Amino acid sequence: MCAYNAIDGAPACANTMLLRDHLREAWHFDGYVVSDCAAVADVDTGHHYAPDMAHAAAAALKAGPIWNAAIARGKPFLRSSKRYSSNW
Repeated sequence: MCAYNAIDGAPACANTMLLRDHLREAWHFDGYVVSDCAAVADVDTGHHYAPDMAHAAAAALKAGPIWNAAIARGKPFLRSSKRYSSNW
């Protein structure tokens, strides 16, 4: 599960260095990373790392990809993954 805090200026749930470079590539983790219920929304609302929820979800997917634990938060998360996945 990714966290609410930031590491080196990037929220943990949207942190490419943490989730991709270390977790996936260096440690060869091939399982699922899950966000806490509002952790992806916090990328936008708490950290102001993304301009809106769609960009926060896209940043989390680009870094992870991760699964959002909240059903209500999951709908915009999944929509944005389709919308922004072509930009990666």
